[in-house]
Amino acid sequence: MTRTLKRRPLDKLQTLRAFECRMMCLEHDEFKPLMGKWLESFDIFQTYLADDDEINQRYNNSHLDAHIFRLAHVLNERGIPFQGITSARTLKRKRIACIPSTDEVVYVGTHNSFLKKDPNIFSLSPQDKRYSAAS
Repeated sequence: MTRTLKRRPLDKLQTLRAFECRMMCLEHDEFKPLMGKWLESFDIFQTYLADDDEINQRYNNSHLDAHIFRLAHVLNERGIPFQGITSARTLKRKRIACIPSTDEVVYVGTHNSFLKKDPNIFSLSPQDKRYSAAS
């Protein structure tokens, strides 16, 4: 007999709430690396400016919400200026989402070995993850 393990289902809404709470608890000085920069992640496919209403529309929407939108919402709430959010995805070595300058980009996604991008304090961490009850 072999033992099969079943993956626990992730509760996306509770996970994003935990991430948002962790971001709200950070000191104002810890957000200095994000000031005036673009936030980049593999979770999205487009570019949104910081004042785009799409960020607020996706907030708390279980199907469209992602941690990068929560981070942008926290930055807007705390009055920390940033350029916007963009996708880190590439196709044939070209970015699928256009931004004016790649010099001002901060990666806030999870680990990606293909592009050698590592997570940081603004990434979704294991401590943020919440799981649904076993079914």
